[in-house]
Amino acid sequence: MSFAELQKIEVTADRPYPVFLGAPLEELGAYLHSQFEDLEHILIISDHAVRDLYAERLKKGFFDKRVNLLTVPAGEKEKSLERLSQLTTAALRCGADRHTLVIALGGGVIGDLAGFFASAFMRGIRLIQAPTTLLAQVDSSIGGKVAVNLPAGKNILGAFYPPRAVWTDFTTLDSLPWGEVE
Repeated sequence: MSFAELQKIEVTADRPYPVFLGAPLEELGAYLHSQFEDLEHILIISDHAVRDLYAERLKKGFFDKRVNLLTVPAGEKEKSLERLSQLTTAALRCGADRHTLVIALGGGVIGDLAGFFASAFMRGIRLIQAPTTLLAQVDSSIGGKVAVNLPAGKNILGAFYPPRAVWTDFTTLDSLPWGEVE
């Protein structure tokens, strides 16, 4: 499948970006290869459940790239400064730098946490949203709003940080309980 064959919506913003619909996770690597000549390091940020289901499929297309998988527990409480600090330390240990690209593989919590991390790490590094829940596919991965929670409230510390692309593989919905898809 070529990128031209994929259904694509262009989000018009200060920095326009594509939203690919029905795009197989296995094809993301080839897309990144075609778009970012200087790409050598990829950080995939995910939770444990999504990692177990989809990380290997996603990593298939990365060929000669250095890929590190950073995994966090699932849940809204993980959108915290403590978790952000842990991600930053882990990214530095993996050798992340200004040219690293982050892939947020998961639902809205992961999209927010990984997106905010990408917006703040070294004053901003490239971000790809790979949403795996229906709400993330139709809402939270699009628009560029990313945030973490503070004791004072939800999404208190945030940014508008649009991704370079949104890569939506509808087959990820197959693993969700019917009530989350209905």
